[in-house]
Amino acid sequence: MPLGLLAKRMLTNKSIKLSFLLTLAISVLISSVSLFMYQDYRSRIDKELNQPMAELLQINMHMTNRAFRNYDNIAVQLSFHPLAVAYVEASLRDKKEAGARLLSHFKSSAYEEEITSVYVVDLVHRRYASSAPEGEQDFSGKAGHTWIPWATAMDTEPLLIKRRTAGDDEVQSPAQSELISLYRPIRSGDKLIGLVILNIDYDRLFTSIHTQLNAPLYIYNLEGEQIYPKRSLPGAEEHMRQVVEELNIQPFTEVELDKQLYLANQTFSDMTGWRWVSFISLEDLLKHAKLVRNIIISLSLLSILIGCAALWYYRRTAFRPLNRIRGLLGQKEKSGEPDDLHQVEQYLQSLLKDYDATSAISRQSLPELRSKFVEDVLFRRIGASEIQYKWRSYFQDWSEAPITAAVVSINRYKAWSAEFTEEDQLLLKYALSNLVHEVLNPQWHSIHTSLDKENMLVILQPRGGPPAYPDPCPLFDRMIEMSRHYLRLQLSIGLGPQAASIAELHHSFAGAKSSLTRRLYEGYGTTLSIQAHDHLPGFTRQEAEKWEREWLGSVESGDAEAVTRSIREWSQSVRHLCPSPESVYAFADRWVGKLVEVTELHGLARVHDLEDYTAHQLNMMDLEDTTALLLNLSQATAEGIRSRMNRKEHSTVQQIIQLMEEELSGNIGLQQIADSIRMSTSSVSSLFKQQTGCSVYEYLTRLRIDRACRLLMETDRKVGDIAPLVGYQNETSFIRSFRKVKGMTPGKYREVSRTNGA
Repeated sequence: MPLGLLAKRMLTNKSIKLSFLLTLAISVLISSVSLFMYQDYRSRIDKELNQPMAELLQINMHMTNRAFRNYDNIAVQLSFHPLAVAYVEASLRDKKEAGARLLSHFKSSAYEEEITSVYVVDLVHRRYASSAPEGEQDFSGKAGHTWIPWATAMDTEPLLIKRRTAGDDEVQSPAQSELISLYRPIRSGDKLIGLVILNIDYDRLFTSIHTQLNAPLYIYNLEGEQIYPKRSLPGAEEHMRQVVEELNIQPFTEVELDKQLYLANQTFSDMTGWRWVSFISLEDLLKHAKLVRNIIISLSLLSILIGCAALWYYRRTAFRPLNRIRGLLGQKEKSGEPDDLHQVEQYLQSLLKDYDATSAISRQSLPELRSKFVEDVLFRRIGASEIQYKWRSYFQDWSEAPITAAVVSINRYKAWSAEFTEEDQLLLKYALSNLVHEVLNPQWHSIHTSLDKENMLVILQPRGGPPAYPDPCPLFDRMIEMSRHYLRLQLSIGLGPQAASIAELHHSFAGAKSSLTRRLYEGYGTTLSIQAHDHLPGFTRQEAEKWEREWLGSVESGDAEAVTRSIREWSQSVRHLCPSPESVYAFADRWVGKLVEVTELHGLARVHDLEDYTAHQLNMMDLEDTTALLLNLSQATAEGIRSRMNRKEHSTVQQIIQLMEEELSGNIGLQQIADSIRMSTSSVSSLFKQQTGCSVYEYLTRLRIDRACRLLMETDRKVGDIAPLVGYQNETSFIRSFRKVKGMTPGKYREVSRTNGA
């Protein structure tokens, strides 16, 4: 008998199979326990070795960090010292005298013995003063200054620490040829004009580091350059690159170098940015553990082989009579029927799989499957073939007739939800779902799924097919009335166009959402169909900016009555012209955002309605509620500004703004403003920043750009002619400032504004 067939028949006997599985399970358990104990032993060794190594690294790193913090304090103090600043800012004619005073300061200062020299560098005139060798000289065109390549990096770096080789003019002894240089910038405003460089003796700096022969220490900077030790052994650099790559950002890990296992440990300095790395061999510690592991695994494998041999012998001996009986009855077996216990088990498994596949849908919740399927179709997460398969599976009682999407929306949801507890809200929404089903069920197939807290999607299909396609609007009107009467819910329903198939559902859904926006004009408690939704023009950019300028002027002047009149006029205009609801909602949302900016700019307390405001909440309102919201927010903001305008500081700021507006075309600056109102420049800057939230220069730039925008829109003047009218001496600086504020050039702004206005 073939060995494979014999093994198959052996496993049909339950007792033999159980014995085999027990043998296998025990062997696997022993192997698993041995591997677990070995890994646990290795993990404990790693942790126990890591702790002293990590502590030693931390001690060395903290010692070095303390030294560098001391050096950095010296460099920072020197970078702000009047003599250093005076030297850097001095002209070439006064440079010698300023350098002499600075050198005298160097002599009188007591620096740490590790500091070999201190440089103060003038980057503008390419000169520097040095404490050792003492002197003041030019460094242009000299190749011996090895500190120069990093000078340009200080334009963007507040601190730089670099290992370098001393130049020809810096070496005082062979032992000082390696230096660690600490760079600090000297700035005038935002411009880098000079440097302070502390040169630290390499050997003295690292003399206090504690090292171990069996755990070498390496230090690298962020660029991967080796800081310590001074020189590496042959082949050590390649090994260390491998160690650093495998460590990545882990505190410690095991690495294999030249087929030997090591425990690598690292830490990072927040002061210098250096990576401190050390490693120690694990081979001697793991040698006996590996031997025990291999012996246990070998014994486990041997027990499996012995068990299989015993089972095979038992099966062959015990089933010999049965094999003879099967041979005698073999000719009587029918084709295709199972001929032994193993085949019977496979046959039953096949039947169970088929039954499980056909009843999978019955074991799951059909409503949940349908809701998930609708979401997948709307958001196009599945392909056409899968859509058709699931449509036929989940909607077996539906036909191929067109389907329609409708969005049922709860109006004034915030006020409604405040009247009920969360449990009551869930009960009322569940009752609404049942009401939708009961009203539609006689004539329509329907399913519904929740879109968000206040909106529900309903999908409809007529039960009678296309020839008897009824109008769903009367049923939805009845649903609105029943919800108001029984559930105290005020609904609006948007009805989309028919979709030819389930794959086109997203088009009907988009139409339903678009229809629902007509609630802005039709009010609450109505059914809105796509047929009644004309393609209306939206607000033009010029109209929107006109209203915004008018409202913003009234709000910032604190005139609540004026902004109230203007908003009511806008509401009447919207009601009369009926622009597209989307453009009205977008305009209102932008205005609310503008009010938030004004509130923050003037340091006002935020209005209560702004605390939980969302654009989605705005899109659920009709025109009356939208107008009421805008009135409430605008009036509160204007009144807050009015209360601030009564203070003396505000009147002073208004005087400054008026002066800037009058002298906008001239070369007005902070000094002229301060002289005009008889205050110091620092007081003017502080007061203006406190009251307006921006600097004098920023506000002046905004005034100039706003006037330039009006000139670009209202006149045909050239850009070069407009620049001097708004206070810019040349066209280039005007274009640069305009692009920074508006994000486009003046010519592009004129083109876009006139296109939108047309």
